[in-house]
Amino acid sequence: MSEHPFPLRKPSATTAEQGMDSVTRAVHRELGWIFRRTPQETDHGIDGYIDLVSKEGYVTGRSIAIQVKAGPSYFKQRTTRGWTYNGALRHANYYLNSPVNVILTIVDCDAEQCWWAHFDPTETIETSKGWGIEIPSEQKLDRSAKQLLEELAGDHVDFIPQLKAIWKDKAASGGAKPPTSREAVVIQVPRSAIESGDITSFALMFEFLASSPELLRERRGAVDFTISGYHDDKRELWEIPEVVSWLQKAAVNIDGLLYFLRMDANSQGIRLLIAASGGPKRTVAPKKIKGKRPGMIYLELEKTDGILALTNFLYAGLNRFTVENDVDELNEPVSRALQQYFLNLLGSKRGV
Repeated sequence: MSEHPFPLRKPSATTAEQGMDSVTRAVHRELGWIFRRTPQETDHGIDGYIDLVSKEGYVTGRSIAIQVKAGPSYFKQRTTRGWTYNGALRHANYYLNSPVNVILTIVDCDAEQCWWAHFDPTETIETSKGWGIEIPSEQKLDRSAKQLLEELAGDHVDFIPQLKAIWKDKAASGGAKPPTSREAVVIQVPRSAIESGDITSFALMFEFLASSPELLRERRGAVDFTISGYHDDKRELWEIPEVVSWLQKAAVNIDGLLYFLRMDANSQGIRLLIAASGGPKRTVAPKKIKGKRPGMIYLELEKTDGILALTNFLYAGLNRFTVENDVDELNEPVSRALQQYFLNLLGSKRGV
């Protein structure tokens, strides 16, 4: 007969389970969200995923990955602001390739409290065994963490209107008659995305349109966008710093933006981009300016440096986009469309 007639449960297994229980309670009770554990056989450095739930109770599809470490050993290395979490290089590589943000959590099982930090490579330090990062003692995994975690997960967007427009295009392109006009796809950017500086959902829409050869051609010059949530703000959108910053970020980072943008007299997106780049001056239109309603507020394109920088970014993105998507022949007509848009502005007393 062997010395131990039954399987032995190691203390470390008990501690790990207590840590997972503490995280589960914090996510469910404090945050009101969902915690999904990773099965042990597929756990290679991420113990689970936190699924965000909106205030209305909707599961949004936004998630955060989480690694959990529990027990006294993870609180031994004190810093002035908290504790140092140590990791192996292979796990850093794993986290950096994750499609969602990763948070690192340490758990005091006796107190049933959890502390966390976002795995940000710029905040790490090199150690003899890999890397380390500070977990602040004021950063508990409780209700106080909700806003920061929401920002990490990014804003959710209702894509149903865009999906319906895409399905309409697909149905039209698959029938006997091709689409006869480019009905605008209008993307609504919520205030929460502007304030967090998140262009992810906005950029995904352009990637989605580029993923279909039919949509790629049919939706050229057909996408407009608006910004919502500022109806109670007396400033114009182009006078709000975070709006300007978001628009500039989109112009620099989305290669297909100029290709898909609608550019006519009623287009809001291109107008906002130009306004955000040119240091515009608020002007009230007098009666004598043709095409401007008396008393209407419009923009004078006084500073051209910013507009020149904007066009350079847009043209550079267009060049990359048309080459990558094998539509080089459409580069010139898109470029001419932007030139014509500016000519139309200049022909209407330089107003936007």
